[in-house]
Amino acid sequence: MAVQLVSTGDGGHLWAETYDRPATDVFAVQDDIAKRVTEALSVALAGKTGPGSIGTTNVAAYDAYLRGKQLVARRETKALEEGVALLEKAVAIDPDFARAWVKLAAAYELSSRNEGATTIGRMPSEQAYALSERAARRAVESAPDFGMAHAALGRALQIQGKDGYSEEKERAFALSPHDPEVIGAYAGNLSATDAHGALKLFEPLLALEPRDSRLRIGYAGLLDSDGQIDAALAQYREAIRIDPANVTAYYRASSTVWLMVGRGDLSLRLMRRAVKLDPDNPDQVLISAYMYWHWEEAGLLSDAKQSLRRLGAKRELQVLDAWIAMVTSQTDDARRLYGALLSDAPKDYWALQAFTRLRGTPADYQDALQRIAAVVAGDVRARESGGYADSVVCLNAWLGNETAAIEELARWETLWRSRHAFGFIMDHARNDWLGRSLACVGRDDDALTELEALVKEGCNIAWRDMAVDPAYDAIRDDPRFKAVIEKLKAADAAARARFRARPDLNDADIESMGM
Repeated sequence: MAVQLVSTGDGGHLWAETYDRPATDVFAVQDDIAKRVTEALSVALAGKTGPGSIGTTNVAAYDAYLRGKQLVARRETKALEEGVALLEKAVAIDPDFARAWVKLAAAYELSSRNEGATTIGRMPSEQAYALSERAARRAVESAPDFGMAHAALGRALQIQGKDGYSEEKERAFALSPHDPEVIGAYAGNLSATDAHGALKLFEPLLALEPRDSRLRIGYAGLLDSDGQIDAALAQYREAIRIDPANVTAYYRASSTVWLMVGRGDLSLRLMRRAVKLDPDNPDQVLISAYMYWHWEEAGLLSDAKQSLRRLGAKRELQVLDAWIAMVTSQTDDARRLYGALLSDAPKDYWALQAFTRLRGTPADYQDALQRIAAVVAGDVRARESGGYADSVVCLNAWLGNETAAIEELARWETLWRSRHAFGFIMDHARNDWLGRSLACVGRDDDALTELEALVKEGCNIAWRDMAVDPAYDAIRDDPRFKAVIEKLKAADAAARARFRARPDLNDADIESMGM
């Protein structure tokens, strides 16, 4: 029996041995191979120490890193928690192990509880993001010339809305222009201003690794950013074909499909598959519960709530109750529930966005404006994306500050009009932001034209939210507005009927994605 240990980096041989023994010695041979590989691995790792190191000389640290990395890559809640523990063990054994710090930074981000994001953990988001930044900074300290360390720091700063994230990603690419993970991070940053350039940067990676499902998902995100929704769904389809157990592919595809008119049945089937694969992810269960309530699936909703209770997901249950209160015009209850959520997490985008859209008094509108100002002041990403700009327009309009409302709309209108209608990457789409803003400043005809355009482009504007949103009060009785609502309702009802006829995902559903 010939055994070889080969470096995956350059294909070089690290160790080789030939065994010619009786079959009865098989266990002795196994023990000898394990011992010799460990010795060879220790030699291979030698020399990678000190403050500028990327690797480690400690085999135990390296073993914990490899096992932790594999568990994190599964993108399942329990596996993630086990992976974090192993990565923490790796850096405890060798505090200068930069690669382990990088992977730990990513694992901490995934560990956050953040509604509507691609995280899968159960840790409060602010705690998780702070830990992610700390790990990334330790990686940079350990290996200042390691591109992935700077990419990790850039990501940690970006998710917290801190300045300097773009510079860190630029530095990463300058240091490691051929590292696939660095290219992915840099391409994601570039997509905000040059989606086509980001796609071209990513395409050679797919050519080299066509069977890498994670690359497919990353590429799908870039296509989404560029408004190529069908092409993005085709990449999710390929990712699922490659790895049918990849939870992220189902989750991301479901989230994108839900934004498409009349495709809710496919979206819910995809999310149900994600929940089946990872039943301990409270965010996935919460999103399923939204859909079940929306379609009056009482039994399935009850099951989802029970799952959230089993997970101890009190916040997710509160989020669900707050949204239901909002869309059923129980405004006082909604304000109280969203207010409580924001007391615990003032930067929660979804809670703050909903809170600022509630009907209220001038004092309520002023309070909402102040909350937005406090968040935007310390969040460069919020300032750059315009994610709260429509709320600023409408709140000022409702307070009678017409000049401020018009000026805020003027800041964003051209950019919004240059964007595609919708997508999972909300920062790169115009969503309903332009339509709401136009309605709030009294440009009724423009607002109606924009809403009609969104539906024509296939955007599933949330008709339940629209029905209670004070932004549309001035045009609510207009026949064109009613026609938009009726078109959305009819498509939604057809999708609900298809889901009731067949609630579970099948191969035909997957094959239809991107077609």
